[in-house]
Amino acid sequence: MLTLSQSTLQLFDDLEKEVNFELHKEGFLFVFLQQKSLNAKFERLLRGAKAYGHDRPIELTKDEVLEREPALSANIIGGIYLKNQYHIRPESLTMGLVAYLKKAQCQTGFWDRNHKNRTTKGEDYGCLLGKRSISFRYIPISKWCTQQFTCETVRL
Repeated sequence: MLTLSQSTLQLFDDLEKEVNFELHKEGFLFVFLQQKSLNAKFERLLRGAKAYGHDRPIELTKDEVLEREPALSANIIGGIYLKNQYHIRPESLTMGLVAYLKKAQCQTGFWDRNHKNRTTKGEDYGCLLGKRSISFRYIPISKWCTQQFTCETVRL
């Protein structure tokens, strides 16, 4: 997951240039009520940072956390801050992608394997945008969730 997040940040930066959606780049703040929990999380984040080349997590005192987030309870004991992390609002991303595709006059439908001809039923459901085709392939992921899509862009 951590290696995925390294490339994901750049992909969101690129996407933000063309698609309107809510993207927050302020990082993540973890807040703790127990020192034992803070220590365990910090060690786990530190190992991940070293293994995958991420920035080192920053341990914050109670006062430092409350300075950043004054509405938090005085019962906290401290926190951990990850500065190079993003948060998006998924519904705003979905709406932004729909608006982008509508504006681009996307032709949706089923396509053959080479993404050149529309068919009444095919393996790929996608969108043709000029010289680019975006295809969505449905795959089973568990017995409770029967479909999830993968997305790829194919240059024609």
